[in-house]
Amino acid sequence: MVANSPSLPGAALASTRTNTQTPAQRRDRRAWWGLVIVSLFAYAPGIMGLCWGAWPFANDAVALFGPWRTFARHALTQGTLPLWNSNSFCGLPLMGNIQTATLYPLNILYWIFPLAWALLIDAFLHQLIMSFGMYALARALHLSRTAAWLATIAFALGGAASGHLFAGHMTWHATRAYMPWELWALLLYLRNGKKLYGYLFAGLLTLQIFAGYPPLVLLTLGLCCGLCIAYLLSYRFSHLQDRRQAQRREKSRWEMPSGWFPLMIQLGLVVALLSAVCMLPMQEQSRLSVHGSGLSYRDATKLSGSWRSLLRLLIPDFFGGNFDVQWSQPYTAYEEAAYSGILVLILAVGAPLFGRYQRTISDTGHRNVNGPISAATDKNMSQASAVPEYGAMSRSIPWLWALLPISLILAMGNNTPVYHWLFNHIALFRLTRCPVRWLEVWYLCVALLAAFSFDALMRGVPQTKKPTVVAANDTASDYSDINALQPARLLQVVFFVLAGLLFALAAWLAATGAADPLWMKKAQWAFVVNPASLHAPIAQYLRWTALSQTLIAAIIAFGFAGAWAAWQRASLRYRPRITKLLIGLAMLDVLLAFWRYMMPTPAEKLAEAVWWPSRLTQLYRSPQRWDTQARWDSLNQNMGQQIDLFNGYDALSGRRYFKFANYMEQREFWQDAYVPKFRSSLLRVAAVTHILSWDKNPIIRSSDPRLSLVAQQSLWKLWNFPGAWPRVYLSRQVIRTPETAQLPILNAWAAKPLNRFNLPVIVAPDKFSAIPAMPITSTDMVNAWHQDLNRMTIQTTTTQPCVLVQAETIYPGWRAWVNGCPVSLETANYLFRAVAVPAGPARTTVVYEPQAYRFGLFVSLCGLMLMAALGMTHYRVNNRPSLRHIPSSIQVPQVEASSS
Repeated sequence: MVANSPSLPGAALASTRTNTQTPAQRRDRRAWWGLVIVSLFAYAPGIMGLCWGAWPFANDAVALFGPWRTFARHALTQGTLPLWNSNSFCGLPLMGNIQTATLYPLNILYWIFPLAWALLIDAFLHQLIMSFGMYALARALHLSRTAAWLATIAFALGGAASGHLFAGHMTWHATRAYMPWELWALLLYLRNGKKLYGYLFAGLLTLQIFAGYPPLVLLTLGLCCGLCIAYLLSYRFSHLQDRRQAQRREKSRWEMPSGWFPLMIQLGLVVALLSAVCMLPMQEQSRLSVHGSGLSYRDATKLSGSWRSLLRLLIPDFFGGNFDVQWSQPYTAYEEAAYSGILVLILAVGAPLFGRYQRTISDTGHRNVNGPISAATDKNMSQASAVPEYGAMSRSIPWLWALLPISLILAMGNNTPVYHWLFNHIALFRLTRCPVRWLEVWYLCVALLAAFSFDALMRGVPQTKKPTVVAANDTASDYSDINALQPARLLQVVFFVLAGLLFALAAWLAATGAADPLWMKKAQWAFVVNPASLHAPIAQYLRWTALSQTLIAAIIAFGFAGAWAAWQRASLRYRPRITKLLIGLAMLDVLLAFWRYMMPTPAEKLAEAVWWPSRLTQLYRSPQRWDTQARWDSLNQNMGQQIDLFNGYDALSGRRYFKFANYMEQREFWQDAYVPKFRSSLLRVAAVTHILSWDKNPIIRSSDPRLSLVAQQSLWKLWNFPGAWPRVYLSRQVIRTPETAQLPILNAWAAKPLNRFNLPVIVAPDKFSAIPAMPITSTDMVNAWHQDLNRMTIQTTTTQPCVLVQAETIYPGWRAWVNGCPVSLETANYLFRAVAVPAGPARTTVVYEPQAYRFGLFVSLCGLMLMAALGMTHYRVNNRPSLRHIPSSIQVPQVEASSS
């Protein structure tokens, strides 16, 4: 044969392989390229803005991920792992925060491209991964290419994707990209039992963990468990039906692929080992964080859904959208963004009705092939034995549709009585933190349900009776979808009614005025901190936003109603064109919402309010420590410039630090960022020497006698804060008191005028008992100290044993040596660390070596070796030589059978 000819040139062989592609494969390839083009079209405004100097994303992209990526790149290029961030919160673990995703493979982009371009390319690549995965999952569910396209654009370009992406949630976007791929791999493994798909699922899950957002990983695992349960129950139900029809009495059974349990143990072990380097440090740090279990029920459920969240599923920007001026959520309204398009919403909600016209094929001797929980193909079943089923529904629809009310109830959070019990008894609900994030389940299910309904309406059911009049250009098979006219007419009526209601709502909104109490109250609620003079413009903005978005939704609904009417009246020859028009309208609907959620940050705004002025940052000298009075998204801009900062912004900021900060404010709160509202004396204990302020943040007054202006550039000012305690100092004035009483005593000492000879150190009652109560003399001094990324070295000279205090946050993993001998590192001044040094010259070395990271790295390396061993075993088993591979030139001797 030609394929086996050894003399075939490479070009001819390539052309032969190309010619062997089936038309279906070529259509799939065109669909893949179409998704690439649509994604480029969606990101076009961001690309153009980036070319003009704007950042493509806002909020966390500027405040968190940009500084994190810059800091990690700087450390790794110097050959050091960025285990510790010494520039924020007086020190904080960096790699222990899994959201930094330092070891995620695709973050190599930040080594190659400039930061803003790397963020955009990162988002676009994960957009393609997400789109391809959703399309592959939809095709694996036996949906047509058109329906798979509808599901893909709804899931990959809808409100949940764009809302989090343009808010700068890079790890959310990256983690979410692997969700459909994991469901696809698990689905194919359940169908045919090939271990390759099991290994692929484990690899995808590991990548998802490294991508850096654990709540979405847990959500994906929950969906995968639900898929397995649906598979088992559906197969059992199908087997019972087949047994009753055949009147057989054999015992019904559960079916899973052969060897599934040992494989599950292997894959679970591999994933646990590979991800240990991320999960173990994260687990250690989360115990000390204000997030996770550190949140109370009241704080964790502030972002609970309401009737506004439900209305946003239909009119996404009715309450102001995802921007700051809105009245849907107290803050961060993008958390509840789950808009998938009007067509997708109607088709998904009506899936039990519209999906009944799905064309299905079943065989009485084998499993039903319709749905995700049955075999994709059955080689033992021929097309001749396939029996069409009239009005059958895909078995995927009931499972997916049942998740819709469940996800809505969970998203309501504190507005439902059940969520409080779930929060107290199930750890998963404490980890997810924001109840409205359960709309992610709704978002996935709506996209798939709409695809099933659309496929059913387009395909229809084969008819036993053919029309008596057939057009000359139409064939008999063209009339196989006539039964789809009935639900199509119903869908047309639904769209006309919906458009009428939306136009009526728009008319009522137009009749109201901006001075109406409805809008004035909402303006006061949306921005309480604004002066009364701004309430009227905000009310006008909210009214205009609600009116315009309602009109847009009404026009889109009316357009879909007209398209469905045209689809019904058109001949079957022209219906495919109208079908493409429907897909185009659905894509335009989603793209409009995608572009409305874009929040590119202009370079002028960044320079004015976010980036720190170079003239002021050049004034920084080590060992100074600054504090900032500016916007929250500018707090981490010090990380790229190696400026030590007292405050900062981090998702896993320490619980002990915030207790220290809360005492300065005299109020209870939790947050990721901290901007002090008052000039507390405790800032002196934290060695704060300067304060960087932004003039539009009216906290610092020039009349404050404690502050003196150092320099100014534009709206930024640098102030000197006198009386700061040294970053490193010696003390023999040890005050031993319980932890609960340390902050009041420390605050009282901080208000006194002190010098290096009478600085106290406040510790627990049983610490440093061997230190004599003697004053510090002029010969007791810190000669020099040097701080690297994960290490600090201090040289001292003392006449008597002293306590060496370092104004750096104490965390598990810090270890100390004095003159080469390990010593105990203790908590001092509530937040910081201290060691005892002997008399005479001493060299103290403090190193951050968290055991959780070292052990996790060792375990992950073991996981790599185990995965390599499993891969080699799988390759050898599948490539074992057999008789059919023996060349025909080798004669195999035949053994004659004996006469006996």
